[in-house]
Order: sequence, then C-alpha cells, then structure tokens
Amino acid sequence: MSLYKHILVATDFGDDCEKVAIKALSLSNNEAKVSLIHVLEPLDSIYGGEAYGATAIQLQQIQDEINRNTGGHLKEFGEKMGVPQEDQHLKVGHHTKEIRKFAEENQCDLIVLGSHGRHGLGLLLGSTANSILHGAQCDVLAVRVS
Repeated sequence: MSLYKHILVATDFGDDCEKVAIKALSLSNNEAKVSLIHVLEPLDSIYGGEAYGATAIQLQQIQDEINRNTGGHLKEFGEKMGVPQEDQHLKVGHHTKEIRKFAEENQCDLIVLGSHGRHGLGLLLGSTANSILHGAQCDVLAVRVS
C-alpha cells in the first residue's frame, strides 16, 4: 500500500530524470496517481522583452515552438515511464512557483524531484529543490543525482 495518493514528479529532462521518475513510481506501488510536470521559463523573463532586436510577436512565436518541442519530449518521457498523457503537464512560468501551485491545486501529497546536492556558494544561493522544499504544503523528496 502506498503512503501517498498523488505523487508529482518534476522533471527537467536531464540525464538523471529517469532515476527520479523510477524512484517516484516505486513509491506509488502502482496505487498512487503519478503526474509529471515540466516548467519552462518564459522567454520574455529570460531575455527581458524585446532583447536582441526580437519583437514581442517573434518572441511569442519562438516560445510557441519551444512549447511544442518540449511537449513532445514530455509525451515521450511520459510514455516511457508509463504515465498517461492526461497526467503529463507542461507549464510556463517560474519553476518553484508553478510546481508548488500545481501540487496544491491538484492535492498532491508528495513532490519528487532531482537534487544535485550543491555545495558552497551554490548551496548558499539555493536551488529549485531547496525552494520547493521550503514552500511546499506537502512532502518533498529530493532524489540525489550526479
């Protein structure tokens, strides 16, 4: 029997994303619902609007293309992990905010994500895992990855 009813797996499609998903799936014991989430930072927040001569329309077209490509990656990864398409979620926004918001709105009782175990300055500045941990309303499992 699973301790959890709804497990949210945050993925960045990095080299260790399968390890993180497999850990979450093992915790579900094929009983808990497992959802995948990937969050894209919006281009206008990265490039500050009309940077490098790009217009707002051009940035939106690029963002739409990135969303389509990333949605394809999410679908492939979800299929590989056995997570139904309706439980695969692509969001655009700030990673920490979107993951915590999804978890709260969908009554997730566990968030599973990878953590690189930063040291020194990286630890001081924080990480996505650390930010989620300190603001989540549910349990958070940070799976150590390379």
